[in-house]
Amino acid sequence: STWAVFESIGPFPETLQNVWGRIYSEWFPSSGYEAVEGPEILWNESPDTGNPKYRSEIWIPVKKKDY
Repeated sequence: STWAVFESIGPFPETLQNVWGRIYSEWFPSSGYEAVEGPEILWNESPDTGNPKYRSEIWIPVKKKDY
């Protein structure tokens, strides 16, 4: 599988929600990739969501668009 991986660093959950929105409104339309069926993975660095530099990763299965 091919995965697109996006990093989110900042106040939780606001920064993470912003990254999710930008993935679908900005990245997918301009990337040449499209999402495929499969699990989307959210990885969080720690359970301490109060950290102002909270780090998460979003993993989305993708494939190159067929034009």
